[in-house]
Amino acid sequence: MPDAHGRGRADVGRAAAGHARRAPPPPTRLSEARSHRGGPEPGPPRWGVNPSRRPHAPAAPSPSRGGTNRSRARTPESGVSHVSAGGRPGARGRRTLRAESGGRRAARGAAGVGSLPMTDSPRFDVDACRGAFPQLADGIAYFENAGGSYVPSPVLDAMDAFLRSSQVQPSWSFASSRKARERVDAGIAALAALTGAEPDELVLGHSTTVNVLVLAQALRPTWEEGDVVIVTNQDHEANGGAWRRLAASGIEVREWKVDPSTGELDPAELARLLEGARGKARLVAFPQVSNVVGSLNDVGAWTAMAHEAGAQVCVDGVAYAPHRLIDVKGWGVDWYVFSAYKVYGPHLGVMVGRREAIAAAANANHYFHAENVPAKLNPGGMQYEAVAACAGIGAYLDAVWADSFAAPEGTATLPDPRTRHADVFDLFAAQEEAIATRVVDYLATRSDVRLIGRATGERSARMPTIAFHPEKVAPKVLAERLAEEGVAIGASHFYAPRVLEAMGLDPERGVARISAVHTNTLEEVERLLGALERALETPA
Repeated sequence: MPDAHGRGRADVGRAAAGHARRAPPPPTRLSEARSHRGGPEPGPPRWGVNPSRRPHAPAAPSPSRGGTNRSRARTPESGVSHVSAGGRPGARGRRTLRAESGGRRAARGAAGVGSLPMTDSPRFDVDACRGAFPQLADGIAYFENAGGSYVPSPVLDAMDAFLRSSQVQPSWSFASSRKARERVDAGIAALAALTGAEPDELVLGHSTTVNVLVLAQALRPTWEEGDVVIVTNQDHEANGGAWRRLAASGIEVREWKVDPSTGELDPAELARLLEGARGKARLVAFPQVSNVVGSLNDVGAWTAMAHEAGAQVCVDGVAYAPHRLIDVKGWGVDWYVFSAYKVYGPHLGVMVGRREAIAAAANANHYFHAENVPAKLNPGGMQYEAVAACAGIGAYLDAVWADSFAAPEGTATLPDPRTRHADVFDLFAAQEEAIATRVVDYLATRSDVRLIGRATGERSARMPTIAFHPEKVAPKVLAERLAEEGVAIGASHFYAPRVLEAMGLDPERGVARISAVHTNTLEEVERLLGALERALETPA
């Protein structure tokens, strides 16, 4: 059945899959992936933490050198800008993520398409990454990434290119419509590589809240009155409220409760709930990481438990996706949701569904989409410019990979996008672990602060999303005091009031939250902690 653009969704999925399999050009370096839109020229390389997880002392800040003339050359498929220094398209940038050392000069282009110089000794230059994010030039120490991350230039440029030259309905025969289709397919392929899903398993809706609400309404007709859905009180309301509403239509909703002292979910309690459902459990909804508690939940093990009891799972990965590589196939999940705007992309909700699970769900779209996977779960369709912009997420990750792993000695076949992304997220995890450890260690020393979640920054235990309850200063006042010093954090219940209530905290008062990503520096952490020390001195 054709879609509104004259193509069947299967055709669209195959086109995107073909794009994903096509041999890509070598990833562009970050020095060539920076837009002219803004931001100072970076100073000398300042290394972050390498994968061996040895914290690196931050260097003194380098003076900014603005006003350079930078030119852009676009790839026709995605519209992503590849920017070079000196005002000449294709010219070598003055610096890349990899420093020149030991007589080895960073080089690019010696290998042909599909291969790159490589090394097994990567290093992570945080300043080069920061240079790809224009908004970081504002001087604010930004620690509210869990609410929405900044966007790198390749994403900005991909959206700009779509709106400037292909803002038409995709898939018609004229040139700008074909270009629109190519750019949308490039965005779909990038999200498939980011998640490990097939292109036609991606539902790209307006938000995670909307995606889960649509999913709940599409699954309800496949269940019977008295069937059981298990939800948690650790979740963001996006992955709780939609399922709880089904109680009004005869579904029995049972709650998997956190430990009030820790905010943690106990899998033994899940086993008890599944056993008590007596074969009527149809779905278990839970977070991979709570956006308040921050602890890492075992998605693979909990999914296996649900499947053994005959239930599907819907996993909220919003607080996980910016920090680690998603692996929907490896975990075996049925439904997985996250927000692209928290993974360096545009405001877009991404829902991955197993193809068979999407096909079995009721149609939530126009009647002629009843057999179209995944369009049947996406009423209103995709926001084309936002989907096209997601190609820039992949371009940014590839730029980090090229500069972190490329070296002039020896060549090897270019790894596939999933492998490259895994390498990059490992670099991110090491940087974030050092940041989280410093923050958690500080908070643990204060008797006037209640830390939420595990008292460790270890990457295997938690994400760098760290909430705490200041006993003597209202969280909102604390955030205001930090803002006066140029430090940005959040203060709220963060759409997760149930977990705060369970832990004996007032959702209206809320908690303070520090949320970092790989572009934060250890130097910023010291600035944050200094401001926090002063802000906690005076009760309010």
